[in-house]
Amino acid sequence: MFERSRALGRRFDRLGHWEKAVPSDQIPMSNLPNLDPRTVHVAVIVPTYTVDRLDTLRKCIDAILKNTRQPDEIAVVVDRNVSLFELLQNEPLGANVRVMLSEGRGVCAARNTGASACESEILLFIDDDVFPDREWLATMTSMLCRDSVAGAGGNILPYYIDGARELPSEILWLVGCTYRGHPLGDVPITRPIGSTMAFRREAFIAVGGFDARFGPSSARRTSSNEELALSENIRKRYGANVIRYQPESIVHHRVPKTRTTLQYLIQRSWVEGTSKAEVSLAHVGDVLNHDQRYLIGTMLPGIVRYLFSGSWSGIKAAFQLLVVTIVTAAGYLAYRTSSFVRRGNSRA
Repeated sequence: MFERSRALGRRFDRLGHWEKAVPSDQIPMSNLPNLDPRTVHVAVIVPTYTVDRLDTLRKCIDAILKNTRQPDEIAVVVDRNVSLFELLQNEPLGANVRVMLSEGRGVCAARNTGASACESEILLFIDDDVFPDREWLATMTSMLCRDSVAGAGGNILPYYIDGARELPSEILWLVGCTYRGHPLGDVPITRPIGSTMAFRREAFIAVGGFDARFGPSSARRTSSNEELALSENIRKRYGANVIRYQPESIVHHRVPKTRTTLQYLIQRSWVEGTSKAEVSLAHVGDVLNHDQRYLIGTMLPGIVRYLFSGSWSGIKAAFQLLVVTIVTAAGYLAYRTSSFVRRGNSRA
């Protein structure tokens, strides 16, 4: 299998993602090989881009190596930072840790580079500012070895630092954490949260990996929802319920004070709105069904509940939820409108 995977894994285009390896028709999960959790090989891929996160990267790698189940491969992929790459080559990160330069630009290309360099049947992705619990790898591996599972997301808890104030649980998705309104328990999901996620390598390659049109490509995030686009491709290929939530796979995501300010919430909400619009245009159908249910079932009731809580903290939380809702919707509508206008002008 490894020889076949290696052959598939090097077909990058100039944007930093794979060419699609199979037709677009849905195929059964039975076409993928059976995986035994006792013998399956697992790779962990950690994208990084700045020396400012060197300390958190070290802690991330250290936490991975302290897991009860050890990964067979760890790939640290540096995105367009040669000096950081050279620095990490001399870092004592671990015997089975490989450091490499990304073959493209942005987090999607970095993840794809790591995936193509690894031979394991399961690919786990984790951000460089995330610290996994000791059972993270074992529980995620167990989930991916099920015959009906092609991808999975973990339980991401916020780790507030630098005096950061806690955000309302409804909007923790803005800082890459599991939020109120996220599906609970061992259930199918439409997409994992990008801070930590896992996919079968065969399925990942079959749909072309991460689409580099989405996702951040610098410290200043201007795009997002790359995991949504990837998951939608996998669900269309293998079935609506092949991606699941693994609540026992727990990680802790750093949330600094700079990510809890109103300015950050507004900026990130706009990016989320425009990115969701872009994904919805690329994947016509029910790709945003979960987002619609979340808006109606979680955000709007949350605003009302906080407003009537009778406390200043409740009013503040209601204001934050309202701002996030309005800005995300505005970004979504602005992108859809501009896309409609561009199409009209191109036809004229």
